[in-house]
Amino acid sequence: MTMLKDLTAAWCRVLRPHHGIALVLFLGMVLVYNNSVPGRFNTVYDNRRFFDSDGEFITRQFNQGKTFTHNDHLLYHILGRQLYDHADLLPFVAPNPVSAHKALSVVAGALGIMLLFLFGRRFTGRSLPALAAALWIGGSASYWFFAATIDTYLPNLCAGILALGLALKCLKDQKVSHYAWLGAAMGLAFLLRTDSFLLASLILVVAAGSRNRLLARLAACAAAGALVSLAGYALLAHVFYHVPPGELIPWALGHVNRPETAKEWGVLTNLAPANFRLAALNQSLYGVILPGLYNVRSTDVPSAMGSVRSGGPILSTYLAFMAVMLATVSVGVWRAAKNRTWSPAILLALAVAWFLSRTGFYAWWDPKDPFLFAVLSLPTLWLLLLLFMGGTPDETVRPKRANVRAGLVGVMAILIWIHNFLAMVVPLRAL
Repeated sequence: MTMLKDLTAAWCRVLRPHHGIALVLFLGMVLVYNNSVPGRFNTVYDNRRFFDSDGEFITRQFNQGKTFTHNDHLLYHILGRQLYDHADLLPFVAPNPVSAHKALSVVAGALGIMLLFLFGRRFTGRSLPALAAALWIGGSASYWFFAATIDTYLPNLCAGILALGLALKCLKDQKVSHYAWLGAAMGLAFLLRTDSFLLASLILVVAAGSRNRLLARLAACAAAGALVSLAGYALLAHVFYHVPPGELIPWALGHVNRPETAKEWGVLTNLAPANFRLAALNQSLYGVILPGLYNVRSTDVPSAMGSVRSGGPILSTYLAFMAVMLATVSVGVWRAAKNRTWSPAILLALAVAWFLSRTGFYAWWDPKDPFLFAVLSLPTLWLLLLLFMGGTPDETVRPKRANVRAGLVGVMAILIWIHNFLAMVVPLRAL
């Protein structure tokens, strides 16, 4: 009995109330995402008309035993196969490819929101703003859709969120060991989607540290990243796909043989202002508030949102909030810079680099499906929300003002959830 009391006391010293909130948040998101879109959605070819989602494609490829697309999303497909092969050991996975791959999206989606809450709690020091920001992202159209359907985005984004949280930790303490963990997290994201090389922008956090041991921090991040991404990729390809070492590079570049490459994907003519505008619009607006199921390629915002009954008022509220938030964050960063406090500027630079690098890359790679990649830019919005509500690691917002800002974010999060439930979940469930 004494041992049990001692063990309980030890756990209580480690665990805090916000850990309980994180667990409830994770379980709640699993229930929401798992029951939002029926699994059969991922088996109907015609459903690819919704944002050109790949659920049906991945399911069909799996059933046919094809692997030619797996070189870009290596770890994702390996995990899907392992869940399928061991479904009898997992009570939440049925013995079919839809259940196995959807479990990856659902769990990764819920885990990503839990991580956003925990990192936000560490950043702001308070649970309310951390919860408001996490729920905002969790109810955003692109996050909700890809957490409830089959695709590579949410497992990849979950790893990206982990890397971002570790980058914030590096910004605060600048420890060499934390930079090694940052590199490992970026490498993990790369194994899930090779376009995660864009996470390299997170190394901007090194600019806030002293020059002392600068090279050691960079070397630790680069070495850990290379070990997990490059060595890990080679090992996974050899063990699971039996790729000989001498054939690894051409196998890894197998996507260049697909008919879309050099014809529709990654061509210079895609670098047009209209494509940049559409990609930016999806990442900053449509990825959060869905303008109906068929309008994510529209650059006419009033017309697109007008097709949804609740779109107009919520759109106006969202745009007004974004204007206030951006102005507030910019003023806060400017004031901090005047006081030679540089971490707010680094955080803003992280957000800008994250957004612009993805806008440019995906406009160049596949401008015909801009909504597909909008979910990968949501951490930009999360960073801005944290700056708006909680200040920075060096300067916090006054309690009353912080409560008001967190309340505003919470209200917007509720409106976003309601809108996307009516505009997206209800129609998709009716299919």
